[in-house]
Amino acid sequence: MLDIKWDEEAAGVISDIKLFVKDVNVCQNQPNIDQMVLINLETFENEKFCIKLCANGFGVLDKRFNAEDSHDIEKWYETPYALLAAISDSYFERFNQSLANRLKMIENQSL
Repeated sequence: MLDIKWDEEAAGVISDIKLFVKDVNVCQNQPNIDQMVLINLETFENEKFCIKLCANGFGVLDKRFNAEDSHDIEKWYETPYALLAAISDSYFERFNQSLANRLKMIENQSL
């Protein structure tokens, strides 16, 4: 079995999605960092979530920050982007704007 450093995984996820959410950070109470990590996430719709990241993927643990890992997760997502698409209406708009900005920057550099 792979030895995954969940704190490093969380840092990478946070770096990747921080432009697309209002707030994202690692939860204060981490029950078992060797098997998973909990991430607090607030969308631009002001919805708060505690997200569990583990070998199963990404799942909504609770609709409040710093939840305890005592709930069953109904649906798992393979990527943070699939999760965001499911919980945040503004995600696609912000992602598309970010992509357009990057393409415009590349175009300007090649002129």
